[in-house]
Amino acid sequence: MENLFEKALFKSELLEFGMGLGEYFIRDIQYDEHWVLGAWQKHIIPLINSLDLDIAQSYLIKLFLELIYKEAGDKYERVIKVLYHLYVFYYMIDNNKIDTKISLIAIEYEINAFFEKEITNLIQQNDLSKLQNIKIAISQIKKRGGLKDFHFQV
Repeated sequence: MENLFEKALFKSELLEFGMGLGEYFIRDIQYDEHWVLGAWQKHIIPLINSLDLDIAQSYLIKLFLELIYKEAGDKYERVIKVLYHLYVFYYMIDNNKIDTKISLIAIEYEINAFFEKEITNLIQQNDLSKLQNIKIAISQIKKRGGLKDFHFQV
């Protein structure tokens, strides 16, 4: 089976991979949407666990930075995907599927700024439903050990 994460790295299509666009779409049969957990289980974990820790960490950082900085489609949808990827990242660390030495601390500021900007936009739009979804997701990530320094303020 072809590793789609490796392919996306080679083709500079990490945003497409992370969002599940085109050939990178992995169907979640329960929700009929892109299956982020499946992308980690079937493609990201096998690749990064075969690599040197520094290289593996750099690939994960590159994935998150592309999701944060590359513009594509609906911004809220990107925020939700970044949250989903973050949750799965910390879930995998929690369950010893990823080496605990791998960290996203180097891009913590960028991640926090990305969420703060979208939260500010949603507050201005008074979109309480989307704000609540983000708040719940951030709470779940915090329970897994991520986003320690992020403070959700509405």
